[in-house]
Amino acid sequence: MSSRVALHHACNAQSHLLPIHTETCPHYLYLLSSKLAETDSQDGSCGHWEGAKYVCAPPLRHSEDDLQYVWNEVSNGTVNVISSDHAASMYEHADGKQKPVRQAEVSGGTPVFNQIPNGLPGLETRLPLLFHAATSPEVDVRQRLTLPRFVALTSTNPAKIYGLDGLKGSIAPGYDVDLCIWYPEGDPRGRTTITNDKLHHDIDYRPFEGMRVGNWLRWVVVRSDVKWDRENGGLKGKPSDGLFLKRGKGKLLVGRTGGEVIGMKDRERDLWMDRLDR
Repeated sequence: MSSRVALHHACNAQSHLLPIHTETCPHYLYLLSSKLAETDSQDGSCGHWEGAKYVCAPPLRHSEDDLQYVWNEVSNGTVNVISSDHAASMYEHADGKQKPVRQAEVSGGTPVFNQIPNGLPGLETRLPLLFHAATSPEVDVRQRLTLPRFVALTSTNPAKIYGLDGLKGSIAPGYDVDLCIWYPEGDPRGRTTITNDKLHHDIDYRPFEGMRVGNWLRWVVVRSDVKWDRENGGLKGKPSDGLFLKRGKGKLLVGRTGGEVIGMKDRERDLWMDRLDR
């Protein structure tokens, strides 16, 4: 979710004990729709397609107030999960973000907006951006997370919703030893400027290029084995390290389900549905 209207409806539904879970992504916390107006060069002389890098659904919003509204809903508990919504579309590729341009060159037609592949890459930057919000003193107080909230949004809540509670999402007996280990607070080795050449995806751009974060992952441990060691070779994992996990029954984080909803008055659900229809 990225709009205040949608989040307002979700918040109202949760206040009526309806089982509504909501999700947002870092690009709806940090990026504005002005990115869509970017050009291929500073003076715009090389075309006007750079903004295609930022085409996603739902779209980026328009003002700092829009971003702040999403932050507010993250802080007050309306938003339950922050994911990456990672979409691995290249920019300089015939089937990537420039697809409409390449097709128009062949056909002699005009590039069409709705042919741009949707989505932004964000898998590797999700945790550093959010950990920055939870730990850096430079962050605006209105856009800070507590460490427990950071863990809930990125790990514990997703595990519960997707039926992996008891295996993933917490540090406790019986859980897989999956750990993200950061540099100590204030350690200059953690401070990082995000640039595409530092990342490990096979994509030729990064939406958060040039943003500074106060910390970066030092080690990543998956089922007790170190799979990322930033200072000793970086990536240690390999594709065969992955496992297929059998999901259990997801848990509700918000509201109630089944039969009569406790806390609702007679016909309140019907009245609520009438409001949604309007």
